[in-house]
Amino acid sequence: MRLPFLDEGYQHAAVRWLDDVLNHDIPTDPGAYVLLAGPGTSFVYPRRRSSVFYVGKAVNLRSRLQAHARFVRQARRDRRLTLYWPMYEYGASLGCRYTFIPSRRIEPRVLEQRILAMFAENYRAWPVANGVGGWTALLTPRQLANRRDV
Repeated sequence: MRLPFLDEGYQHAAVRWLDDVLNHDIPTDPGAYVLLAGPGTSFVYPRRRSSVFYVGKAVNLRSRLQAHARFVRQARRDRRLTLYWPMYEYGASLGCRYTFIPSRRIEPRVLEQRILAMFAENYRAWPVANGVGGWTALLTPRQLANRRDV
């Protein structure tokens, strides 16, 4: 699956089900990850629809995605809290898939902000389960025009 908002320079891993994360070979490297609803489910954003509902960062991709899987499972089956974070509620009710982008030369926080900025540029909104996005990472109209000229 191709994520249309990612620049060509960001190669992401295959899109897989979060429930099966323990069976997947995920690096312990830092990076960013994207959570998506199950097939056939999409969210309405100002520009178009997308199954993406959350973009996050991790110091250790494997442990962070395993923690997400645990909380989604809790929100779905053995609910301990009245309300979980939106990313877990969406994952529990709509199914949850994921992909990740290892952070090679930049900090995970910077990579996450860039991915959020690309998403916002393409969809004109943050993913529904993200609170405040990386406003500082958004391009000004002049920067955007220069980038498109390249």
